[in-house]
Amino acid sequence: MSNLITPEDGMKLTRDTAFAPGVYFLPNGIELAADNITLNGNGALLIGDGFKGRGVWATQKLGLTIINLIVERYYHGIHLNASANVRVQGCTVTRTHELAGHDTFLDVWLDRSEAYGSGVFFSGVQDGFVLDNDLQHQQNGLMLYGCNKIEIARNNASFNSGYGMLLYESSENEVINNIADYCSRTYHVNAEADVNKQRYHVGGDGAALVMMCGSSKNVIKHNKLRASGDGVFLGGFHKDYLKVPCNDNLFENNDGSHSPNIAFEATFSQRNVFRKNRAERCKYGFWLGYSSKNVVEDTGWQPTLMLSSTDMLSNRATFWNVRPMPMVAISCRAERIIDRPSKEISPSLGMYSRLRQLKSVVLPAPLGPMRPRISPWLMWKVTPSSATMPPKRTTTLLTSRSGLCSPDARGFVLAWDVVADVAFIGLPGRSVGKEVAAPQS
Repeated sequence: MSNLITPEDGMKLTRDTAFAPGVYFLPNGIELAADNITLNGNGALLIGDGFKGRGVWATQKLGLTIINLIVERYYHGIHLNASANVRVQGCTVTRTHELAGHDTFLDVWLDRSEAYGSGVFFSGVQDGFVLDNDLQHQQNGLMLYGCNKIEIARNNASFNSGYGMLLYESSENEVINNIADYCSRTYHVNAEADVNKQRYHVGGDGAALVMMCGSSKNVIKHNKLRASGDGVFLGGFHKDYLKVPCNDNLFENNDGSHSPNIAFEATFSQRNVFRKNRAERCKYGFWLGYSSKNVVEDTGWQPTLMLSSTDMLSNRATFWNVRPMPMVAISCRAERIIDRPSKEISPSLGMYSRLRQLKSVVLPAPLGPMRPRISPWLMWKVTPSSATMPPKRTTTLLTSRSGLCSPDARGFVLAWDVVADVAFIGLPGRSVGKEVAAPQS
């Protein structure tokens, strides 16, 4: 690759190529048309026309390498389809196609043929690397559809208005040491109001990392996923009411803090492990609706709602929310741990059961006096215990759906809902005599 090549619009490369540095307007992009070739961009900038087409693309190829290239203003910056043993490294791919208005709620179930624009788009790629790339300032940084065994490391996919990274029907991938901060969409809550009274909401359809529809056995470690619509959104379901779980994923040492919605959401899935993640100052730390056999271990959080889940029953949505981590949690012996409700609150939207605001709080498991398979009516018979630092062992909670208590249930309300077999290990808290003080902000 000693001779530098000037890229031309629609060029097909069949051998190793190094571009001459410069700025090139190439509406039809560059095709990699042979196996086992390397494209070294040498800092060349390829510019598309009107956010259409693909900057660099290949179909059914082996052994491709793309390095040191700058691509912008296409629908997809780099597009690889049905290929294997590929590498995209050290590239800057930005300003790709983006929906015109932030008030459009994203459809996370779009098929690959209808996918939103992105910096790097892989479809049906097996064995590859996406390393050290700048994928900021567009709608979506990296999108994988039906891809396996891809290492995604040290990329920056921040400040995107959709997804930092998307895994759709993609398994056995490694997502390590990436940054995807501030990936969110902002909506008018009352757009017709006077300009001085308008309010906005950062929607949960934007997320730092999205995993959908059978994305399983992935390893997600040491990523910064902060201040996004959601930190992680994992959905094991399809809008056609099909359950396609995302199982057996490992989330370790990730930071999903400062989300206005949920730091880590994982629904309709099993056996996912959340270990040593941060979920500070979010509306909810973890949302594990309709999920089972999951582990949440050694998680760090400051004041936030710890866990929530949703139960759909007879076409009515019943929402139970775990209260904020208590500043001081009272131990339980023979007395009740919850007084009668001070007032009731009706949610503002939908046919929801009422939520009760309590004078005292329910201490989240395993800090409180809960035992396997417990119900509100059994709470009075709980054996004496005190809320101290949880033991260094896994406690499996087999909880059934909670509902509003009847008057003879002595006012007990548990904030748990169809989240079965969840093990909480080493949650923060310190022993203070017969009380536990939660971490201060």
